[in-house]
Amino acid sequence: MATELTASAEAGTPPTPLTPRSLPVGSARSFLDALTLITQAVSVGDTDSLACHPASTTHSAVDEAVRRQSGVTDGLVRMSVGIEDIVDLLADVEQALIKAALYSGARS
Repeated sequence: MATELTASAEAGTPPTPLTPRSLPVGSARSFLDALTLITQAVSVGDTDSLACHPASTTHSAVDEAVRRQSGVTDGLVRMSVGIEDIVDLLADVEQALIKAALYSGARS
């Protein structure tokens, strides 16, 4: 599914940035609107977890073709993870994905 994010899992290696995957068009806004713990904001560097939709916020004035060429699609959600408990963050992301009909809730 397009919502999968991956990171380096090798023991002893520093973490690497997640590989971005875009959500289906229109689903990004539904996902963001369903978040309850993670705040919608364009700023980063806070201790709170934040999420934003760059195509309609930080990059809204950029020509659509240029945005897409640089990876800022209409389905991109940018997240900055803060210091909240990981279990709470995962629960918030999971319930938002379910509400946005992007995930069934079945874990493997």
